[in-house]
Amino acid sequence: MARVGAHLRLTRLRAEAAEKERALRAEADLERARLRESFILAPAGMALLAGPEHRFTFANSAYLKLVGFDSADQLVGKTVKEVFPEVEEQGYLGLLNEVYETGEAYVATERELRLKGGVVIG
Repeated sequence: MARVGAHLRLTRLRAEAAEKERALRAEADLERARLRESFILAPAGMALLAGPEHRFTFANSAYLKLVGFDSADQLVGKTVKEVFPEVEEQGYLGLLNEVYETGEAYVATERELRLKGGVVIG
């Protein structure tokens, strides 16, 4: 009887833990969606990069307009070096590498960036 009771309690605890995990995942998904929506609607240009190769995972419409692209599909999944090879000679890949490796933010009030097609940012 004691063994059966212990198994029933353990089963109930597992079910409660699984339900709690589902609720927390749903809450995290909702917050992630809210954050993504905020990024999409932001008036400032925003792009998210991932990994040591600095691969685009997101770009909002303000960013696309800033860099002269029509669609995020032109960026997402590609690396900064693939999309903007000209940034390497301007020292930007070095900055991205340093931020990625150290986790320390790079802060500047202004820095010029020249993109192909004559687009100048900064």
